[in-house]
Amino acid sequence: MSTTMVVGQTYRVHVTVQTTGSLTWTAASNYKLGFVGDNSPFGPGRVLLDSSVAPGQQYASTFAKIAPNTPGTYAMQYRMLKEGVGWFGQITTTTVIATV
Repeated sequence: MSTTMVVGQTYRVHVTVQTTGSLTWTAASNYKLGFVGDNSPFGPGRVLLDSSVAPGQQYASTFAKIAPNTPGTYAMQYRMLKEGVGWFGQITTTTVIATV
């Protein structure tokens, strides 16, 4: 999947993930959606969960991101993590083309 963004503009990003394990994800337990590598050219690299996600459920998050300041092609990759423990699950990727 790819999308085009104008350099420096703010966009709403929508990411959906699904639990496949036996634990409930909560913000209080430090579960987050994070930009893979933590070096996001799109703004803050981690997004707090705004609701609990029970085993087998999907979690959909919509948040604001700013297009990079330099034109080019970027991989916007997100993955779940438990802060202080590590990353887990599949990587969700969208290719972003930043234009002037």
